[in-house]
Amino acid sequence: MHPREVQNFVSVSDGDYGVTMSSCVSVCDYIFPSREQDNIKPDAEYNIANPMIQPILLATRKSNGWNSHVYRGHGLYSQRGDHTFTFSVLSHVGDWSSNSLRGARFAMQANNPLRAVALSGLASGNSANTLDETKSFCSVSPDNVLVTAFKKKDGDSNNVIVRMYDILGGRGTYNSTLNFFFNASSTKKTNIIEEYSAEGNLPTLSSDKRSVTIDVGHHSIETLALQPSSLSPCYIATASYGTPLHEDIDVLRNFRDEYLMTNPIGRGVVKIYYTTSPPIADVIRNKEELRLIIRESLIKPLVNITKMFMDYNNKDDVRK
Repeated sequence: MHPREVQNFVSVSDGDYGVTMSSCVSVCDYIFPSREQDNIKPDAEYNIANPMIQPILLATRKSNGWNSHVYRGHGLYSQRGDHTFTFSVLSHVGDWSSNSLRGARFAMQANNPLRAVALSGLASGNSANTLDETKSFCSVSPDNVLVTAFKKKDGDSNNVIVRMYDILGGRGTYNSTLNFFFNASSTKKTNIIEEYSAEGNLPTLSSDKRSVTIDVGHHSIETLALQPSSLSPCYIATASYGTPLHEDIDVLRNFRDEYLMTNPIGRGVVKIYYTTSPPIADVIRNKEELRLIIRESLIKPLVNITKMFMDYNNKDDVRK
């Protein structure tokens, strides 16, 4: 045997193509072709032609814990039960670091899959409890930065924690952009235990409120806290689209926040809408044909008019 330590993956490549295998075991073996007894060895640069790789499962039939004070007098015991091991294989262009780190990203993501936490007790049929199929939790660039957590901040129901780290190393820092599906009103940096921090590289929220940029140092771990903007419902629009997260609803929501909620008359209009619209939304929510009519004949024209109005005002602000 020729055991080699495995942290996340083992990869073989001829420079043009490669195969990367993720592994949850701690060591891997390589086998010389065609027979080890032929005394085939690596060359001066430790390259082996046409190698074979295989993971090694290290285990003892009996525990050796008998020598500790905890198990003293109890002797050896069997390691019974089911033992689960995971492996994933990917073929790709270039070596593990080529083609946008495809091999390395694949292996690390396979070893650390997303663990979704489902909420219980939510009302069935409520579109506010679903995420539009066109949305995703988040995406991150460049390719050497991975997201490892996307969760509520501990002890704070109003903030979302995102944790990411650099997998490549190298030198200097990497300008990283994190995109998410909701509008954020603010972003702060935290330490690894989610305490707010003003040290190191600080995140910058984009003008569209849907992305954050931050410099990620080599081998560093960065943790951000995002404050989502209010997703108070536009009842009729939400019912007609079947989700509160459609981009058209964002337009109406921005118009409400920027132009209606900033003056007494606008706030009065919003109050009347929130009082009268829920029963109407309940009527159309489960009627597909009625939803389509409302969406195409009322909501979309209103969104187009709102866009033109806001674009005109933004251009006017620029001219001033």
